[in-house]
Amino acid sequence: MKINTLKDMRNYLELVRSIGYDITFESYPDVSDPPFFYDYHIHKSWELKFRSPEHPEDKYLISVIAPGTVHCMTRREVAMDITHHSINITAGEANSIWKFHFSEDTGRDNLIPELLQTATRYTSSSRYDLLRQDLIGVTLANLQLIIELSDSEAEVAERGRTTVEIALDYMENYYYKVDLSIIDIARFVGVSPQYLNMAFRKATGKTTRQNLIAVRLNHARELLEDSIYFIKDVAILTGWRSPFYFSNCYHRCYGIPPRCHAALSPSIQNTEGKM
Repeated sequence: MKINTLKDMRNYLELVRSIGYDITFESYPDVSDPPFFYDYHIHKSWELKFRSPEHPEDKYLISVIAPGTVHCMTRREVAMDITHHSINITAGEANSIWKFHFSEDTGRDNLIPELLQTATRYTSSSRYDLLRQDLIGVTLANLQLIIELSDSEAEVAERGRTTVEIALDYMENYYYKVDLSIIDIARFVGVSPQYLNMAFRKATGKTTRQNLIAVRLNHARELLEDSIYFIKDVAILTGWRSPFYFSNCYHRCYGIPPRCHAALSPSIQNTEGKM
């Protein structure tokens, strides 16, 4: 089953709800991917992953990933973000894992974060299996409603999202991919790398690469503020090939090395770095 449009996703959700599904609260690597490809990362939002019936070993499996949970990504994944009923499909190719991100501030009609929060409270005991299944069922129904409210990709396009906004959304979805390139971002947006660079310079005063670095540093700072990760782990989780390069960029941006993150004041945290 290929999902390239919101209509495809509605049909898939209807199929999943009618046939049934399994639920997991973990993120599993793809057995077809080499270990170095797993791209472990972390989000502040909830994430739902849907597995395609193309792969019998995990057909109709729904993974629920809580905010702040380190998890992996595989080659088969594409992302869909829901923000105030605007749904952005961040890949158009045929893949077999589709994921949605849900934040707490995505509109009053979106009850999905609260439903998932309740569902995860009952993961430790099999006696709550039926309750969890019902909660996930209501979650899928809410997701279908939000998709229907979006109506079509045409409506999303009419919201006037700029090339830079689309590119930044893509960066937010895939900042943790070590091999994410400017060519990849430009290809997704549908422009040349040169045009995208000019658009970024005009809109932000920075190049495409500088904006990607800024996105990665912002996520790295959030992890460092938790004080539970080593610097090398933060670098890996936010897409850096070299912890040393990450430390240099962090120091250049915030005026302080990552190891001193606890001493950051609000005024320093809000300082825009010159990358």
